[in-house]
Amino acid sequence: MMAMASQRNCAVIYCRVSTEEQAEEGVSLSAQECCCKAYCERTGLAIRAVFLERGESGRTTHRPELQKMLVFCSKNRERVDSVVVYKIDRLCRNKNAYFALQVHLRKHGITIDSATEPLGDDSPITRLLEGILASVSEFESDLVSQRTALSMEHARAA
Repeated sequence: MMAMASQRNCAVIYCRVSTEEQAEEGVSLSAQECCCKAYCERTGLAIRAVFLERGESGRTTHRPELQKMLVFCSKNRERVDSVVVYKIDRLCRNKNAYFALQVHLRKHGITIDSATEPLGDDSPITRLLEGILASVSEFESDLVSQRTALSMEHARAA
């Protein structure tokens, strides 16, 4: 959940693309990073570190840069108040894993901020919206997997 901007002052940025093609083009990662940096500037957050995940699925938390970010946050919990992502789905595409990450970060006093989604406080409506966004992210991922499997099945049958 979000803390009010006046209560925070330092953040890390986490950006992710799920395919090597997106990572090689650089547009998606650089666009996410740029948007997150602009968000930090707008909200007065000093950036401590940037973690860029190239070609990794958001369905699992076993990603190299995500793990590095979590270690960094744990070691620097006194100097990190927020993890800033472009969208919640860049952090995780599994709602249970998202909430587990959120709980882990909260233990260190660290919130999750989305640069493009309206999660501005810790109100009941914000918590509901965050849950919906995490669920929609998982749903979209499941749909893509289902369509891919059906396409492969169809190709084999043809």
